[in-house]
Amino acid sequence: MDTKKLNRRDFIKVAGIGAAGVGLPLQANAANLCCGLAKKDFCYFVMADPQLFWGSKESWEKAIGFANKLRPDFVVVCGDMVNQWNDEKAIDAYLEVAGRLREDITLYHVCGNHDYSISEPQSLAEYQLNYGQPWYSFEHKNNFFVMFESTMIKYGDENWHLYKWQMRWLENTLKNSQEKGYDNITVYTHYPLALRKADEEDEYFNLPKERRMKLLEMFHRYNVKAVFSGHFHHNTYAKDGDLELITTNSSGIALPQMGNEPQPIGFRVVKMSAKGLEHKYYSYEELPSKITL
Repeated sequence: MDTKKLNRRDFIKVAGIGAAGVGLPLQANAANLCCGLAKKDFCYFVMADPQLFWGSKESWEKAIGFANKLRPDFVVVCGDMVNQWNDEKAIDAYLEVAGRLREDITLYHVCGNHDYSISEPQSLAEYQLNYGQPWYSFEHKNNFFVMFESTMIKYGDENWHLYKWQMRWLENTLKNSQEKGYDNITVYTHYPLALRKADEEDEYFNLPKERRMKLLEMFHRYNVKAVFSGHFHHNTYAKDGDLELITTNSSGIALPQMGNEPQPIGFRVVKMSAKGLEHKYYSYEELPSKITL
């Protein structure tokens, strides 16, 4: 398929379009990242905030190129695909590069605060045209994955029909998952629930404490093992009991946070098995041809 002749609405289902690689500083015989795993074990990548054109197109090309060479089962992008939700040139550039992903690697999107405007609700329909549903779930090898739109939880009115709709959907989706016997249930958002500890005070980069605590209670009740997020442009980690709260640095542009210098951009590699999950963040410069977690 000639991706150069397609407009952005032809990329609504981004996964499976094109397979062009990008030259990267990897060994020429780069191996499948997940080789040697047990039959039901697998790896996938969690990326965040490519944020074109604040983050460069070249950085996004590098992320997709590494995915093509290392061959995870799928890739999740935790929001902020572009820096301005209605910048058609940035959206076109993002989707053109995304379209180079191998046909056997699925790309899943999470909605970020730069991907639509909560003050312009019609922009959520535009998001759907570009990237797909703002909240949804999927199964993979007896594991359950829930994609959750967090901007309306950060800023939306609890009486807004879309807010109530999503919260009902989330509760019902997690409740119904309990009878399926999944090995792992994980949730993906843009805004981190918390950066340092579950009961931290409100700030720009986390979800409001009152709403956060309701979500945490729900996630514990339905045996969620981890929540992955972006937005912070820096890696950070917190726990609430056994629940992991994992925030991943940007794949496009990093920021100084918590008194630290910007961290090198890259993405997180997750290994999932019936025993649980392991994860590690790699900068583009650190990625070898094969990763053992």
